[in-house]
Amino acid sequence: MEMDARIFNGWLWRRAFTNAFFKQFILEHYQQGNWAYAENFGFGGGIFSQLNYYFSTNIFLIPWYIIFSILPIKTSVETWALLLIPMSIIKQIAIFYACFYFLNYFTKTHAAAFLGAVVYMFSPFFFKNQVLTDNLTDVLFWVPLLLIGVEQIIRRQSPIFFIISTALLLMSNFYISYVVLIITGIYILLRLFLHITNNERQKKQQIKWYILGSLLSFGISCFSFIPAVISYLHNNRPAYEQSIPFYALNTELLLSESKTLWLPIFIVIFLLLRPLYQHRAFKLFAFISILGTVLYFSPFIGSLFNGFSAPNTRWTPIITLGYAGLTAITIENLNILHKKQWFYATITVTVIFLLTILLTNTHLNFLSIVALIWALISIGLFLTDRLSN
Repeated sequence: MEMDARIFNGWLWRRAFTNAFFKQFILEHYQQGNWAYAENFGFGGGIFSQLNYYFSTNIFLIPWYIIFSILPIKTSVETWALLLIPMSIIKQIAIFYACFYFLNYFTKTHAAAFLGAVVYMFSPFFFKNQVLTDNLTDVLFWVPLLLIGVEQIIRRQSPIFFIISTALLLMSNFYISYVVLIITGIYILLRLFLHITNNERQKKQQIKWYILGSLLSFGISCFSFIPAVISYLHNNRPAYEQSIPFYALNTELLLSESKTLWLPIFIVIFLLLRPLYQHRAFKLFAFISILGTVLYFSPFIGSLFNGFSAPNTRWTPIITLGYAGLTAITIENLNILHKKQWFYATITVTVIFLLTILLTNTHLNFLSIVALIWALISIGLFLTDRLSN
């Protein structure tokens, strides 16, 4: 076990320093005026287009490139490694505010949106990928940002936010764009058939603005997006030849062992509280949460979001956003819930949780123990209250 830990830690640091090397490599060539081509990139290659997948046009890194180019600061690979924590904090704050702003379209109180955004920002997807491949955590930022633009179009507001955010996404990273635009397209389809407010544009008007906005965004970002796509198409990437099953059920999500998605026990309880379904927004986030959680176990869906290559879970931020929405709307509507409803929902989830542990012969981890204690305390408080009355 000690040897395995040393091997893992060594691999972890190699991944982190590889990313730091790319950042320093791009910075040095940008400072030298080599915006497009570098002779020492392999046998010579286009850094602007071929490194778009990583960091060449990433909006979270461009400010740092500008700062280091203006200020007399000598940088190295170690500089970027030391910046990992400050950059992570800045990005997580940006993720929080993007989600907070988005949830405010569905809640009347900032406190409810705040708590929902907290659930979103603490996704394990962020903590896993921010160290290994930090460009992938951009998905957490772009998903709520583009959905804000979608909501503004739906609610008869200006399409400018949608156009600008989509253009910035396409400029920043073409692979992340692929993932986020699929998620956005699915959300648009859901909202075409599920109305939240009584002041929404007609479907034809919405579709018109989505098409026009997308074309304008593409036109703005094509200087970056097109070279990146051409570079990707000319990349000799080996095909993924292993079979990809459509579904592969496991217990890691329910027992809090997943490395990219966290399903808190309180989210399952929220889903069992029937009075909340009178709210249209709750129905929307419940649908996203349930469908997303079910599809989380599908390697085929993971492959689809990776260009039909090796399955991965880089699309899961939309599921976490669903959980965040459920949290915000539940917190805002606590006044319509009764103790009996909480009791029945909590005891149902506790039974499911215990049966999963017994049937799979799984050892409890720390998060599972905390969740179980929380559920048992809730049941105990309810029974004590009933006996005292």
